[in-house]
Amino acid sequence: MTETVLSIAAGVITTVITGIYLVASSRAKAAGDRDVARGPDWNAFTSQQRQEIQRLKADMEESRERVRGLEKEMRTMEGRLDALERKYRAALAFIRQLLVLHPERRKDVPVELEADI
Repeated sequence: MTETVLSIAAGVITTVITGIYLVASSRAKAAGDRDVARGPDWNAFTSQQRQEIQRLKADMEESRERVRGLEKEMRTMEGRLDALERKYRAALAFIRQLLVLHPERRKDVPVELEADI
């Protein structure tokens, strides 16, 4: 009886494995047939898509380079602005000292500086 059960189990396992193989091979063949059916149009389309992706990557890298350049320029401009602001504050302090010594010249202060002095 054990031999009969083992024999039936072996037959079932063989049938299942054969079925899985047949399903897998038919799916692979169908996928291959589908690619062949797409033909040159599909190949041209995928080639065009690859070229477009490469172009977009190049454009993106160019944009990154431009951003890096603009960031560097912005840091330079910020440094120059900071230097000018320090000079402006120093000039205002100097003008205030002069006005303490010569209050009669208060009327000569330009309108643009009145609020800062």
